[in-house]
Amino acid sequence: RVNLAVRLEGRHSHASLNGIALGSESQLLDLHSAVRHVSPDCSSEQEQRNALAGRARVVFRGAVQVPHGSDNTTANQLCRSLLLSDSARVDISPNLEILTDDVVCTHGATVADLDDEMVFYLQARGLGRAEARVLLLEGWARSLMGEVPSEAATRRVAAKAAGLAREGAAREVRKQAMSSI
Repeated sequence: RVNLAVRLEGRHSHASLNGIALGSESQLLDLHSAVRHVSPDCSSEQEQRNALAGRARVVFRGAVQVPHGSDNTTANQLCRSLLLSDSARVDISPNLEILTDDVVCTHGATVADLDDEMVFYLQARGLGRAEARVLLLEGWARSLMGEVPSEAATRRVAAKAAGLAREGAAREVRKQAMSSI
């Protein structure tokens, strides 16, 4: 379980929170964040990405609080999840608590599988289904890791993502069971 709390104190404070959770087998990944804007003119950006194979499950609870007196706040929160098996599960609960005026706050969540049209496009150019899924999932993971100064950490994340893609490569896309929130 990961609990992250950020308190933005002082005019023009900013926080950028990016996370990635890659689960397989029967792993449970429990992620909680709370960002509190206590001063005016503050901003925060949060993006959480999850990719799950096997019977893995992720719980993401993200809270953004904007109390009275925190005018000119900008806060954006997004959770993107890929379910790479029929048994993987994600529970997402983004929460905005806004008690003042003059704010720009957004939150959202998506749940999907890898885009079957992108997989087909790569297959039409000579890649096998498994190779195409690996390439897409590695790119999806690396795009979030762009600001991480450790190349070793980025390689570990890309390798784990590739392993998850291989686990889910044999199954067909579950279009009827996918939804966006």
